[in-house]
Amino acid sequence: LPTESHAPSTSSAPTIYPASILAQAILEDMIPDKASSHCQATDMNIGYTYKPNSESNWYEDAKANEEYLFLTEMKHEDDNASREWSIRIGTGGNIYSFIGPFGESVPPQTEYAAHWVED
Repeated sequence: LPTESHAPSTSSAPTIYPASILAQAILEDMIPDKASSHCQATDMNIGYTYKPNSESNWYEDAKANEEYLFLTEMKHEDDNASREWSIRIGTGGNIYSFIGPFGESVPPQTEYAAHWVED
């Protein structure tokens, strides 16, 4: 995040920060560290490295494009599998995949010619 020494002045060129720093700042601003005393910091993982997810229902011809859409994945892992979930967020800030014990509630691109449709 910008510090006082890196803050641009009106006469300087804008400072460019890596997308990962911006993404982390947005997530930390929107999602508090702990929402309640029942939450444990070890229960949640945030990752910025793309890995295919076998539980996702991408349209077969569009699967190769997910890597370019992917920005981050937030995951809650629990001893009780019925409380586990995973959300994938795209470079535009859109939630494009939400997987829980019920399956995938935001199944991306499952039909021909529906690539990048956001409902």
